[in-house]
Amino acid sequence: MTFLEIPYESKNTVTIPEHYCVYKMIFPKCNGELSINLIGATNCAVAEGFFENAWYMVSSNNLPTRYFRATNGKKSLLSIVKHYGFLDETMCLNTGSTVLMCRPVEEVCAKMKEIGLTQVPIRERNHDDMGVPQRLKNSGNCWFSSVCFSLFFNKNVKKFLLKKFPDHLKELANSCLKSPESAEQLRKSLWNEYAFGDPIDQDPELDGQNGTSQIFILASQLDIPMKRYMVTPDSSIEIRTPVRDMKGIERNIRAIPNEGEDHFIVLRFRRGQHSTNNLHQPTPIIYRNSKKYKLTSMMIGSEHCGHQIASASPGNSTKEWAMSDSDGRRLGIGCMHWKIDIPKTLQKEEAINEWWKTWRSTIPTIQFSGGVCDLSPHNRPYDEVSKINYKNINIKSTTDKEIYDSTAGLTNIDLIYFNKASI
Repeated sequence: MTFLEIPYESKNTVTIPEHYCVYKMIFPKCNGELSINLIGATNCAVAEGFFENAWYMVSSNNLPTRYFRATNGKKSLLSIVKHYGFLDETMCLNTGSTVLMCRPVEEVCAKMKEIGLTQVPIRERNHDDMGVPQRLKNSGNCWFSSVCFSLFFNKNVKKFLLKKFPDHLKELANSCLKSPESAEQLRKSLWNEYAFGDPIDQDPELDGQNGTSQIFILASQLDIPMKRYMVTPDSSIEIRTPVRDMKGIERNIRAIPNEGEDHFIVLRFRRGQHSTNNLHQPTPIIYRNSKKYKLTSMMIGSEHCGHQIASASPGNSTKEWAMSDSDGRRLGIGCMHWKIDIPKTLQKEEAINEWWKTWRSTIPTIQFSGGVCDLSPHNRPYDEVSKINYKNINIKSTTDKEIYDSTAGLTNIDLIYFNKASI
């Protein structure tokens, strides 16, 4: 087979030779073991050497394989290199430069026609759940994107919540992850009807809220049963205070579910010690009052870069996850999906620790004007990734113990657990 290798630096432009297309990207920095591979496309539309709408796989040793859909061709794929960073198991950061592997369009297209989407291990119902994009480059509605993903990506959570929404908003909520138009109409309607979110007539750069606090505003007005806790370094304190909507009106959240009614528990952390304090280490399942609650989403926000993302499970399994970033969605980069494989031979506590360990490097970093925005829910020190990768620190000398014994960083996470009582 004829193939070409074209080095690419994010600060430069790149041209793919005519009749060739990119089928793989290899990141050379960290021993070249991390790659992004084309694995499926619905058609053979290629522009400037890139598939316009295709699925890709991110492969790295000893980390979950991640999958994402890119719908804006060249812009999407090169933005992955420029705006994101992928950590490997040694904390080495792959970003900024790559090698574009190219083959003749005819060859790659024939392969895509042969396999279709059979290599995409994502449930078909989630293929179009691309997430909610930033409205504009300078808007601050990443929080709204995160709220929508947390509430409407998991099929069980969405089914319950749609029953709570008024009829005229049900379809907007149901389709907000697929349609930016529906998401924007939903955002405006929620402001007008529930004093939720940012004033819809203000300048986009003034937008910005705490996503979980906005979820509480909805819960108080849509009668969504929910218990709230603030987790301190040594205890969990139930939050019983009323919620104040964005127009200053106080409202109560019903904490106790009715008989046979689904129910939420939300655990809030302020700069949680998720790597050093067992009380702060999330578990995929918790029990309260003999009821089983599954972790269905995480709201993740960084004080360092002022950005929020969300991660959520698509269904019943606590091993399948995806993350959504509003900035990526604006660039045509959809949700990133993965599955956590836990050896069945592990004891319960070991399995939970292994589950949590995979979160350390799975969520990509975001490159911004202030450096590296580390959104790992482990909440390591905000500059740890930068020090390891840009300050000539020997990666091999940075042991797990040194990392886990570090102080907490500037990332705040809220854990949303769900008890599915109804059938």
